[in-house]
Amino acid sequence: MTDVLQLVWDLGKVAEDAALRGDDRAAAVVRSAAKHIMDAQAEVCALERRREKDRKRKRTSAESVESTESAEAPKVSPDPFLTPKTDESSRVRARDNEDAELLEQCTDMLSSQMGNLWSDVDDFLRRRDYSTWLGWVKEMLTILTGGKALPVDLAQVCRDDAALDRPIGSPKGLRSFIANAILERTTPSVAVAVQPIRRAAGGVAQRTYNNGRTALDGL
Repeated sequence: MTDVLQLVWDLGKVAEDAALRGDDRAAAVVRSAAKHIMDAQAEVCALERRREKDRKRKRTSAESVESTESAEAPKVSPDPFLTPKTDESSRVRARDNEDAELLEQCTDMLSSQMGNLWSDVDDFLRRRDYSTWLGWVKEMLTILTGGKALPVDLAQVCRDDAALDRPIGSPKGLRSFIANAILERTTPSVAVAVQPIRRAAGGVAQRTYNNGRTALDGL
């Protein structure tokens, strides 16, 4: 775990402890700081990937120039009906690689915060298409670092999702379920006193008993 991830993890524990003590304001401040650090780290990683791509592109351009100077390329007459090829597939692959790297980083951060409850989140993700994982993980990190939610709330929602006929389908739905989980955790349960049921004397059972006793007395 990098120093930044360790810092976010430590802040998450501080926020959790503050929430358990009932200091919601301190918990909110700490979670907000953790979220800013997480966002800044994501921007730094994205900037570093762009710089690495620029370095690779420059190296490729330099190698191409050297190759062109060493051998003259055959002359080909341009075809007016030929559609220029685009490098869309390369851009898609590059974007997929960036998303995969960001997903790995965010997953590390989320699993660190969840601890031994990570398996519930992992099951939640595996019930969904891989292309949506990054969105779900980023939303979960935001929930844990920007509000009153604790890892136990997120784990409970992920377990509940497995039992739904219609699983949670959007981040908005996830936030709604999380709000309910927080309410259940923070609202004290009301003990309902159950009074013993007193049966009134008489009734059908009593009359049946009396009639039986009378019949026996007459024998």
